[in-house]
Amino acid sequence: MRITGEAPVDLQTIFDTHWNIAEPERIEWKTTQDQEKHQNIPKSQIPGKTGVSAGSAQWRTEMGTLKGIDTFSRMEPLQKAYIQTLEGNPGIPTPVVREAYFILVTQATKTIDITTPYFVPDEDIILAIKTAVARGVRVRLLVPRHVDQKIVGLASPTFYGELLESGVQIYLYDKGLLHAKVMIVDEEIAEVGAANYDMRSFRLNYEVCEVVYSIDVARDLTEQFELDLSDSLQLTMEDLQQRSLSQRIIQQGARLLSPLL
Repeated sequence: MRITGEAPVDLQTIFDTHWNIAEPERIEWKTTQDQEKHQNIPKSQIPGKTGVSAGSAQWRTEMGTLKGIDTFSRMEPLQKAYIQTLEGNPGIPTPVVREAYFILVTQATKTIDITTPYFVPDEDIILAIKTAVARGVRVRLLVPRHVDQKIVGLASPTFYGELLESGVQIYLYDKGLLHAKVMIVDEEIAEVGAANYDMRSFRLNYEVCEVVYSIDVARDLTEQFELDLSDSLQLTMEDLQQRSLSQRIIQQGARLLSPLL
């Protein structure tokens, strides 16, 4: 997703914060650079930092070969939208991303389309989804048929039964590995980001999400959602009932770990 205008400022702030957490010596190095500018100290006399300077120069050289290539000019025109940036951070007392997901689901009046590779929600989210269906909202959930996290793949089906019974339409993406995280609400609000429907994304991981208020953007994402459904298999209660007893026991055991997944 390409974002221009004022919204990237928030993303830049979050990026810098996370970068400094991951590489605290970057702050020290920047301070050394500032001192060097004032004291005219040769770079060769700064111990341990010559590799960074060389790498930066090489990177600039590589990027210099891209001059004249206008990638974005061949893209479709950008849509105008209001954008809200959300940050998930274990240091933030309130699980902002989780609250945003909950609000989007509870405020929906017509449709909810969710794409997520890892679906291990808490009971409040499950209840919110079921309540949305009860008030007439069409809810479609797209999850992967082929998972790259075995424990999550075992735990997720234990949530599907009650959702199917409530009227949620569940699809298993069968074309390849699904790793998109998208939610489209009422064909006018969309959420795109890094957070999954699980407790790690809600409370433990560093995540960032964009809530986009635009009918045009929601329409474009819905079109992509529909294309993904064409490469998916719809899950039924009969499919769940065909699971063996041993498979159900293993999946229920995996669900016990859902607070950690």
